[in-house]
Amino acid sequence: MKNYTIFLFIIALILIIGAVYISRKEAIAPTSPAPVACTEEAKICPDGSAVGRQGPNCEFAPCPVAQAVDEMADWKTYTNDKYGFELKYPSDWKYFEQGDAEKLNLPTRENGVLFMSTFTVRFGKDPLNGEFSEVSVFKNATFDDVINMGGNQYLKDTEIPFSVPGALEAIKFHIKMRADLASEYDPKGIGQDIYLILTSCNNINTVYKIVDSQLVNSFRLTKKCGN
Repeated sequence: MKNYTIFLFIIALILIIGAVYISRKEAIAPTSPAPVACTEEAKICPDGSAVGRQGPNCEFAPCPVAQAVDEMADWKTYTNDKYGFELKYPSDWKYFEQGDAEKLNLPTRENGVLFMSTFTVRFGKDPLNGEFSEVSVFKNATFDDVINMGGNQYLKDTEIPFSVPGALEAIKFHIKMRADLASEYDPKGIGQDIYLILTSCNNINTVYKIVDSQLVNSFRLTKKCGN
């Protein structure tokens, strides 16, 4: 009888220890957070897609990363080896070279005043009869010569330097016509932007004039002095 009592005591002790162990394990077990219901709002991303709220803090999901698009990927390339430059122009444009004053032995100055470019090429869907953009080359010239070509008709309004590898200087000028001429030729006083790029070789300055930001973005000098 004594042995039976001891046996029952041991069984009871084991059961008590097991119950205590299980209760403590449940007490320290991590509890899963209750699911969060986010509001059904949407954020419009720059590409036009929409993202909703998510996560425990209901933050908007990140917008898709936009892939860079090369707008000039299918553009054509114009190269001029004589005057040392190249650029890209839209695939549906054509170009027309107006003439080469050096080749034709034509003067570009009269009484010391610059009145014409050494070389000009026009770009456009119909560069002869329609709207066009152009690049002009001026040999033995300065920025002021080009701005005041044909006389002091224009005034410099603003100047913004930009970078062209291989150039001595490159500046975007906003110019406006003189007041006595503006009433007839530019009554709204809008003026125009021109991009001038200066190079020099053997003490001879060359200025490239571009009147279209599209062409400036791909303009590149290709000729080094002495080549």
